[in-house]
Amino acid sequence: MVDPGFDLFARGGVGDIGQETCAGGDVVGFGRSLRDALQITYRFRLPGGPGSTNADETPAGDNVWVARYGDCPPLRASSGGGSSSTLVNGLILAGLAGVLLIVFLLRVVRKRRGPGSNTV
Repeated sequence: MVDPGFDLFARGGVGDIGQETCAGGDVVGFGRSLRDALQITYRFRLPGGPGSTNADETPAGDNVWVARYGDCPPLRASSGGGSSSTLVNGLILAGLAGVLLIVFLLRVVRKRRGPGSNTV
């Protein structure tokens, strides 16, 4: 049985409204000062733990990216697989499908008997 996985792709950026966000090291003027002083940290946790990722760090199963002013790095991560509750979820769904099947069969049997078959 294959565990389901999760994929994340996003692009995060830090920049001036109305200015090019992805200027990177080409930022000049006041933006250059902000590049040296400002950063944003993106932190995502995917079910099933970390799999493949381009994150800067992966402490305790989190995917962590750090973007400085003017950067807009792609954020990519794939989980290591689904949780161990996959079997439990499958059993619950099978049980519900069984209950529905019994209900529909009972309805069919009652309709075939008809209203006159209950008299003595």
